[in-house]
Amino acid sequence: MDSGFSEVFLIDSNILIAPFHSYYAFEFAPEFWSFIEQNILIKKIILLDIVFDEITAGTDELSAWIKKINGLETIDHKNYIAQYADILNFIQTSGFYKIEALHSWSMPTAADPFLIAAAIANQYTIITGERPNNGLNKTNPSPRAKIPDICSQFNVKWNNLFYMLRQLGFRR
Repeated sequence: MDSGFSEVFLIDSNILIAPFHSYYAFEFAPEFWSFIEQNILIKKIILLDIVFDEITAGTDELSAWIKKINGLETIDHKNYIAQYADILNFIQTSGFYKIEALHSWSMPTAADPFLIAAAIANQYTIITGERPNNGLNKTNPSPRAKIPDICSQFNVKWNNLFYMLRQLGFRR
């Protein structure tokens, strides 16, 4: 058994949606999609159930592709309610955010707080297309919470798609 740390990536929906609509369209980069599928099946890439639901709600080729992955398992966001509550409490009490941020992240379909909650519990690395809000301060609270900022508050590792591809050894 390997006793070394093996990084596992929990992906935000934008990590599949943005490439699908632009630089890794299916017709241009089938190797990319095959690579993602292989890593989902060996559980190096993990999907939260509500991220899966967000992607499969569409009627496009991306939705069809992910539905066809035989053996894909998602993790249940409801297993992370305690961490989710801590995240919402931080957004509400930190002074960095307006009430709109709390309302947005409190929506039943909001995946972002549950991504962070699952990452806290399982030491996953979150992969997202979001960038931090470099101007976050209490004098001018933000109406929008962003994954990287909240990850930083909870010591959760996060990065972007290209980091994940490099770590997993994608070479196309």
